[in-house]
Amino acid sequence: MRYLGPLIDYGEVVVLEPAPDYLLVIAGLAQLSRSAGEAVLAGEKLGDLGGPLPTSEEFSREAATEGIQIGRKTIYLDIRKSGTPLDPEDWFDPMRSEANR
Repeated sequence: MRYLGPLIDYGEVVVLEPAPDYLLVIAGLAQLSRSAGEAVLAGEKLGDLGGPLPTSEEFSREAATEGIQIGRKTIYLDIRKSGTPLDPEDWFDPMRSEANR
């Protein structure tokens, strides 16, 4: 991890370097589970969005129904190569070409 901690009004932020010249910025976390400088393996937890976990009933319900509001959290993702922002869809859509990365 290149950076771990608060950043302006983005909440807790994690900056990873998944490959040389690439940075992956994850912002909007409420709590962090790691320490700066640690290596992170695939599937390891970085942090939490915060707030209570939904019950199984709330989880299966639509996010907004008549008279019921389920809290939503937003996480922000930024991928950069040599400082230039990239479209994150290229990284998360398996149908897109490796050449787009």
